[in-house]
Amino acid sequence: MPKQLDYDVSLPAAEVIERLKEETVPFEAVLNLASPLRSYGTFLKESFTGTKNVLAKIDGQNFRLMAIGFWPFKGASPLANVGAMHGAVHDSNTGSKVQAQFKIFPIWLVLMLVVLCLCAFAAAIAILVAILGAEMEFVARVVIWAICAAFGVFSIFFMLYILVGARNQEMVIRKFLDDFAARIAA
Repeated sequence: MPKQLDYDVSLPAAEVIERLKEETVPFEAVLNLASPLRSYGTFLKESFTGTKNVLAKIDGQNFRLMAIGFWPFKGASPLANVGAMHGAVHDSNTGSKVQAQFKIFPIWLVLMLVVLCLCAFAAAIAILVAILGAEMEFVARVVIWAICAAFGVFSIFFMLYILVGARNQEMVIRKFLDDFAARIAA
């Protein structure tokens, strides 16, 4: 899934960063611990009715872009942010080069691994019941199998939900970067 995005633009890196700041919601505006109510209000406003679809944390020439917005109001996914587009702007002979790559946050990967392990545990229980459950009543075996199967189906849908949400968020940010690079190239 991770694919390196490269954009060559004619502006110097410092100007590209300034334009990026202008066209995104600053991360500091939605996560300001000195003023939590105001920052939460900004977050809600930008998530539901704001004109900008991308949240940016900019540190020098490095940046991290995240989709902002909740589906069905404005966002592409009903899921909270599961990843960010990490990138940098470097000076080049013809102006600057913008490079970025989408990465899923590690906590979501760990959560998917935990759910997968629980699913494997449920499958092991179902197999043990099939092997050792000859003296159990048929209804008890069916109930255990049904619970394990339901958990397996839930696990698969949960992981697909996260991966599809990540893909949707990546597409929103990629579209923003494509449009951004086209606007500053013109």
